[in-house]
Amino acid sequence: MPLIRDCKYNILFLFEIVDDDERSDSLGHKKIKELRIVDPKSAQNLSILLGGPLKHMTFEGVKKDILRCNDEVLTGALLEQLINYLPPPDQLKRLEELNSCYDDLNEAEQFAVTVS
Repeated sequence: MPLIRDCKYNILFLFEIVDDDERSDSLGHKKIKELRIVDPKSAQNLSILLGGPLKHMTFEGVKKDILRCNDEVLTGALLEQLINYLPPPDQLKRLEELNSCYDDLNEAEQFAVTVS
C-alpha cells in the first residue's frame, strides 16, 4: 500500500487503489448493467417510474395490477406513462428471447420482460 504524507497537518494516510468495479461493490452500490436492447432514454424513463410511484411494488405485482385493471394502484396517468415508456413491440419480442439471462439484464429491461 502506498503511503502519502499530508504536509499541512503532518498526518499519514494509507490508501489502497481500487478499480471502479470493486469500489462500487465495496461501497454497497448497485452495479449498473449495460443495456442490451432498450434505448437509453426509454430505460431512464422506466427507471424513474420504477423508482417513483412504483418503488414499493415488485415487477410481478405491477403486472398483476395491470392484468386486473387495478385503478386504485395504477392511476390513469401512471398507466399512460407506462404505455409511453415501455419499449416498442419489436424490442419487447427481442427481450423475451433474452429471458434465459434475466439476471444479466438492466433493471428497466427486466421490468419490460416481466410485464410483457
